[in-house]
Amino acid sequence: MPANNATQREFSPALALAKRIDQGILLFSQGLGLIVIVVLFLAVFAGVLLRYVSEQGAAWVNELPYLLFPWLCASGIVIAAQMGAHILVEFLLHLLPRRGARALIIITQIMTVGLFSYLTWQGLVIVEMTSIQRYPSLGLPTSYGYSALVVTCFLLALTAFTTLILAFYSQHAPEKLRKSETASEEIQ
Repeated sequence: MPANNATQREFSPALALAKRIDQGILLFSQGLGLIVIVVLFLAVFAGVLLRYVSEQGAAWVNELPYLLFPWLCASGIVIAAQMGAHILVEFLLHLLPRRGARALIIITQIMTVGLFSYLTWQGLVIVEMTSIQRYPSLGLPTSYGYSALVVTCFLLALTAFTTLILAFYSQHAPEKLRKSETASEEIQ
């Protein structure tokens, strides 16, 4: 491929949009994780303080982790996907020529988009079923915790879609698409 054509692909609008979407997903996930950690810390601190002052615990302190911990896991899973930090079997990628490795990544990302889109849809069914159950002390529906599953699967499908765009338009080595595109930009 001529250098001029490669340069044009590297600056395509689709690639720029994919990078912007990735930045938004990463920022949202990092913010969510930070907020959840702070709220959990404050809740545990309040529970210890209440137990020390009144010799009784607050029931809501015990329920809050059930509600928030799935969101903390969700943020971590999505951040790892955005950074290219999930387990990837690179052995086959290294055996294939560059075009073959890129084709393999494209095929797996198409399957990943399909899988996580399906899981998002099925997660909505779970959220609907659990919306009638409530946390006794908080009074909130348990579906709030299960919603983390839906959001995670949706963001992972979107991440796989942007990885697909990176695979089509980026000139980086196929096994380094995520590591070089997103992680290095965030560190700087």
